Amino acid sequence: MPYFRKRPIEIEAIRWTGDNADQLCTFAGDGPGGEPTFAVRRQVAQVWAREEGCWVDCPVGHWVVRGVLGEYYPVSPAAMEASYEMVGAVQEGDGPEGRRHGQAGLLPPEAGPGRGLSGPSR
Repeated sequence: MPYFRKRPIEIEAIRWTGDNADQLCTFAGDGPGGEPTFAVRRQVAQVWAREEGCWVDCPVGHWVVRGVLGEYYPVSPAAMEASYEMVGAVQEGDGPEGRRHGQAGLLPPEAGPGRGLSGPSR
């Protein structure tokens, strides 16, 4: 059986706190045809999983990740901790499109030390 190693990539992510729906909607933006990619329905947050063609529940505390192909998906805190480290944050004035040259993903302040993901390691 072959083994694989995840390529070193930088992703953008934001944690769903239960109170930041506007921030997540801005982060996720609209999908093809102007359809939303993030919604809160009946007190449950959902992310449109384009690859699967369905809405996926995103529990409070999970992260919404923008993947390398522009897709969005929820990631549990444990999987985020095991797979990623914080390498930077979007600077004020970067706008809703997120990334600017030299900056890594969108991570809220609560992602710092003591909350699982540590600060920049470079």
